[in-house]
Amino acid sequence: MVAIALTGCGLGKMIKKYGEVKYTVDPPILEVHADKVPVKISATVPAKYFIKGASATFTPVLKWEGGEVSLKPITVLGETAQGDGQKIKNASGGSFSYTDTIPYKPAMKKSELFAKVGLAMKSKTADLPERKLTVGCITTSTRVANDEDIRLGADKYVKESIISQEAEIYYPIQSAVIPQKEMTGGSMKTLKEFVAKKYITKNITITAWASPDGPVELNDKLSGDRSTSAFKYVQNELVKMKLDGAKNEELYSKVSKGEYWDGFNKLVGASNIEDRQLILDIVNRHSDVNSREQEIKNLAVVYLTLAKDILPKLRKADIAINSQEPKKTDAQIDSLSLAKPDSLDVEELLYAATLSQDLDKQLKIYESASNVYPDDWRGYNNVGYIYLKQGKLDEAKSWLEKAKAKNATAEVLSNLGVAAAWSQDYEGAIKNFEEAKSGGGNVSNNLGILNLRTGNYTTALEYFGSDCSYNAALSNLLLKNNDAAKTKSECAAKTAATAYLQAIIGARMGDAGMMSSSLKAAVGQDANYRREAMDDLEFSKFWENTDFKGAIQ
Repeated sequence: MVAIALTGCGLGKMIKKYGEVKYTVDPPILEVHADKVPVKISATVPAKYFIKGASATFTPVLKWEGGEVSLKPITVLGETAQGDGQKIKNASGGSFSYTDTIPYKPAMKKSELFAKVGLAMKSKTADLPERKLTVGCITTSTRVANDEDIRLGADKYVKESIISQEAEIYYPIQSAVIPQKEMTGGSMKTLKEFVAKKYITKNITITAWASPDGPVELNDKLSGDRSTSAFKYVQNELVKMKLDGAKNEELYSKVSKGEYWDGFNKLVGASNIEDRQLILDIVNRHSDVNSREQEIKNLAVVYLTLAKDILPKLRKADIAINSQEPKKTDAQIDSLSLAKPDSLDVEELLYAATLSQDLDKQLKIYESASNVYPDDWRGYNNVGYIYLKQGKLDEAKSWLEKAKAKNATAEVLSNLGVAAAWSQDYEGAIKNFEEAKSGGGNVSNNLGILNLRTGNYTTALEYFGSDCSYNAALSNLLLKNNDAAKTKSECAAKTAATAYLQAIIGARMGDAGMMSSSLKAAVGQDANYRREAMDDLEFSKFWENTDFKGAIQ
């Protein structure tokens, strides 16, 4: 009746022949990208359809159970109609295009897109019947894995530390016999006190020299004899002190260095000898040690000073005992970390958290670290790290901000970036990641995932590089690089999510076998994928397929 009433003005004809107007949606099923739904529609209007003086207001509407949203309207005009809008000629017909983007809501996963068109000409108005254009939404882009790198403030605890104690034995000129006073001297006394602590000895080194006066051959022999006498004396003393392994000669390293020219230069350079620079120049100028020694001896007065103050200090053997520093056992550290955390140093306390896989226990230890050592950023950062692992974003952000206030390290900034990304604060995420990168942090993976989340799939792959990962496979799939997506998925971690993604890849490639076998594997690992697949438009062409039905049973 409306059409008949409007026939005289031409709008009725447009209503009657509306079925001749063709709409095309690209892509044919709405897809989500970067948490948004882009809508692109093309319309073809046949010749003799659009009345010259008429106008049409075109408004797409997306509807779902319990809600709907109207997209922006556009105006399409007949060739003589006044106003702004795309023009359609009456005689030849024409086309118009439409684009808009709306924020995605999970309820839109099962939705339908309709075209609402209102006509007007002069004082007459009419509505064309609603036309269903397509369905939505394919949500594969939202299947990003939270595989960002979360950074711990690592402990610097060393399970085995070597502590050394050194002593020197000085010899008379041209002698390898140890004077009695050297056996009871200060450095040997200190060495014996160290041995008495009964630490586990790793090795003992004995290094002997001769002063650079006299023939080289004699000094080489003298140096060797001194290393032997020092070894025999030290071993004998350690056996008497009942040092474990003292009789084992493999515990000792005995070295003869010959003439000690390096020591000579060091002592002369640090001395108050007036001609010390002249002496050093002679040493540097002559590579032949005999010529060098003779020129120095020619400086008669200077040589007397050297013989008195310098050369005796070069006739020696150095003894170094290298022992394993006593440490608490892992069991002791683990127990104290909860019962008495202030009895551990910061490295021990942070290390204690690594002895457990229990996140709640780790959280308590890291909280203790922040209390006992409040100036160390790692305790705060690591509490934030645990909260990120637990998906508690507000708590994570709070602790990470405390860590940043102590020290804005690359680890802290990267973790703040992850917290922002998971909260869909992508601007905050990129800011923190870039600052972490400037501070020397490796955030390539995190930047790759961020670009995947924001729809920059090509950039994401640049950051992923040659990495084989679920997210690299997803990035390729969203770029419609199906073969590359398949290859990346095959070398990614074998998870239920990976198997489900492979099912989608198979569906897009029209490979029913790959689709069904992968889907069956996904459902076998996680039964929730059964329901997801039944609603996932990626499989809409296979819903009635027996292979599909068999895979989700």
